[in-house]
Amino acid sequence: MVDQTLPLSGYVGVYSNDLFGNINLTTSDNTLFCQYGADSRTYGLKHWNYDVFEEQTNNHFFNFTDIYSGTTHQVDVKLTNTPENVTFNRTETP
Repeated sequence: MVDQTLPLSGYVGVYSNDLFGNINLTTSDNTLFCQYGADSRTYGLKHWNYDVFEEQTNNHFFNFTDIYSGTTHQVDVKLTNTPENVTFNRTETP
């Protein structure tokens, strides 16, 4: 297993997809969390390998890409109901 390339703060922000809406990523107590759209529940992300994290409740994988200036600018998410990864682009930073 390879460590992530950024501190968790480099992944934090709002990422958007025209069809699926927003994913809001936050961090607390050295853990990365996601929130899907208007859903108020938060889900912990567990580091899997390199810049890939797993959201275990829904079995979604987050592959962070387009990394520069200390932050990611895109995340490809493998959602359980889609045959291919869905790309979300960063729209806001904290």
